Amino acid sequence: MSTYTARATLEDGWWVVEVDEVPGLFTQSQNPEDIPDMVRDALALFPEVERNPASARVRVILPD
Repeated sequence: MSTYTARATLEDGWWVVEVDEVPGLFTQSQNPEDIPDMVRDALALFPEVERNPASARVRVILPD
């Protein structure tokens, strides 16, 4: 199982998310609790990186 780091910043009421391990993978969410699922959904667009996105672990980093 792979682990991905999702760095989120709040912009205009949306959490904008960038994944360290996958350049070019961006997503957004209005609820920070939804970020792991949003990242897994986005990983499905990168099958060369992650064959089973549903099982990926996502570590969310929110600003202090």
